[in-house]
Amino acid sequence: GAGLVASACTGGVGPRTTNASVGPTTPEPAPLPGRPANVRVSQDEFVAHAEPCLAVNPRDPRNLLGACIAHEDGGGSHIGAYASFDAGASWRSLGGLEDSANGRDPSVTFDAAGRGYVCANTDDLHVWRTDDGGRTFAAPVLATRGHKLDHPWLAADPSPGPPSSIHLFGAWTGPDNTQLELGRSTDGGRSFQAPRTIDTVQGPDEANFASPMVAAGHDGTVHAIYGVWPPLPPGLPRPELPAPIRVISSTDRGQTWGRPVELGTGVMEIRVRPDTNGLGLPTVVAHAHQPLAAAAFVVRQPSAPFSDIAVCVSRDQGRTWSAPRSAPRVSDDTVYLQPQLAIDEAGRLALSAFAYRRGSIDVVVFVAEPATARFGPPVRVTSRPFDPARGTLSGKHGAWWIGDYQGLASAAGRIHPFWNDPRTGRLEIFTASLH
Repeated sequence: GAGLVASACTGGVGPRTTNASVGPTTPEPAPLPGRPANVRVSQDEFVAHAEPCLAVNPRDPRNLLGACIAHEDGGGSHIGAYASFDAGASWRSLGGLEDSANGRDPSVTFDAAGRGYVCANTDDLHVWRTDDGGRTFAAPVLATRGHKLDHPWLAADPSPGPPSSIHLFGAWTGPDNTQLELGRSTDGGRSFQAPRTIDTVQGPDEANFASPMVAAGHDGTVHAIYGVWPPLPPGLPRPELPAPIRVISSTDRGQTWGRPVELGTGVMEIRVRPDTNGLGLPTVVAHAHQPLAAAAFVVRQPSAPFSDIAVCVSRDQGRTWSAPRSAPRVSDDTVYLQPQLAIDEAGRLALSAFAYRRGSIDVVVFVAEPATARFGPPVRVTSRPFDPARGTLSGKHGAWWIGDYQGLASAAGRIHPFWNDPRTGRLEIFTASLH
């Protein structure tokens, strides 16, 4: 809990590079009619941006805080942070966070008092706190030493309380992805307890846990969702493998945990073309004031030219979950990738996804009736579809890869998708605001 330090309005901390070697960016074409305005978030000197995450301040819904992997021209990366104080109409680029070199897997959350937190894997696990909505950040706190941890995610208890009693929950996969671990702070992120194992792979059909996400909700509820991989063949890209999707819940702020519940079978790596896999990691949200939670994951029948997003709802703090219900499909040749969920004060779910069709991607958003998974038709958010191969970062999953997940937040009657998009000739972060 060191004192706050000057941050990005003065250029941020951590090394940054210019874009001179990248060349000029491509002018954005005029938006297609009827689509919401797209706002470019990243106005910094990083050359590519991936895995964006977004949170909205419960004390001020006009205050949004985002983070992403920010790649440098020389090949390194930091965690880039961004703040808006006008509901996403304009943004401050906060630069690379202190000691975030080699950062990846960022997540963002706010507690009930409006303190914001960014968490990321830097080979260790670090958490950065802001008490002023993202104008400045405290020095990072070491949550745990790296021990082959992967895909950490952080959530703050939405219950009000003094800083000395705010709970934070971090979930990640442990050594060689063989166990699900939880790190807990009970003092607003100033220190973290030693990690605990809350699930372990068992039997020959369970080789790895993958890509956990955590959500904190009403009256001490915490949910962690993750995939259970079978033994993986060597080489990349991997084949499209079905994996059980599990959620495990606590009702006492992470002190004890129930038995894992299997929600269904999802595809976390989705074959979108013969040489490329897209990502479909599971996601979970929880309501701050009701015993309501929802989880989403991608499902696909063998050889089908489309995929669906299945959503399950719990109304009893995770003790039971509804059967999966599919969101409406754009078309019978659209593959949904990278779903994200958000929930507002009224209990309305928002669901975003990449809709991949014929080599191009649109961001789409669905809205459900309150406290249900009955979603209306998708709204196309991107001003124009984009070619994901144009902004590829590496061959991690085949011919192109633009990160593993996108961001979404919802509050005060507004939905804010938050995604990376190569329309300028490189991957930048964009957002939009929808009713």
